[in-house]
Amino acid sequence: MNTKNFSPWKAALALAIFFALAAEFFQHIAKRSPEEQVAFAQEKVFEREGRMHESLETISTFSTDSQYHEYFIHSGINPRFSFFVFENGYLKQWSNNEIALPEITGSRKIADKSVLQLPNGIFEAFEKNVGDKKIIGLILLRKNYSYENKYLENHFSRALELENDFMLSPGQGTYQIRSSAGNVLLALDVTDTIPDKLPFKTTAWFYLLAFAALFSSILLLFRNRNTSFIPAPVCNDPFSFSRRTLLQ
Repeated sequence: MNTKNFSPWKAALALAIFFALAAEFFQHIAKRSPEEQVAFAQEKVFEREGRMHESLETISTFSTDSQYHEYFIHSGINPRFSFFVFENGYLKQWSNNEIALPEITGSRKIADKSVLQLPNGIFEAFEKNVGDKKIIGLILLRKNYSYENKYLENHFSRALELENDFMLSPGQGTYQIRSSAGNVLLALDVTDTIPDKLPFKTTAWFYLLAFAALFSSILLLFRNRNTSFIPAPVCNDPFSFSRRTLLQ
């Protein structure tokens, strides 16, 4: 390899071009259409329903506190799943301290695969009854707080992979995500409004890397041009160059 022809600023510029092209690819080509995003989210809902029923079946066999503790804390269950166990109408076991159920939940019948709106989010609800035990399972669909701050942010469940241009519709919505029972879980519209907060995603990282590489390329270019104006003898031995100049 001929290192004399190697220019660091050209390598940095090539990286800047590569990162910029990658950012454009993720921004305009790889991005899925609203229809594709909704179809993916719908399949994800069906998949999680199956896992929820398996979890409810497992929990229904528990009889000791240690079994609940082991399953809720150490089994690695989906963090978007929450469980509440009632016995004779009283809450005895739960897996999520952040969710506050209405007081009448223990005595009220919850339709399986229905939508449940709580103060901190929207969930798909499930109910399984075994003797005097009632188990309620919730799957997070959207964090939905009455107000937001740096700790509380409204967003759809990450597992659904819905972009920020989706918003909840007050009516039927342009798109609907339903449970396998046919219940509408989310009615959605697409908006062109840019939200106040945007997640720092892959595209943004590539744009940032492209800018950094371009800035480095410019610095290296000017550094190279400045050193190229110094005569070679001066660079190697400035004193020798001075002596030869005086003898001429």
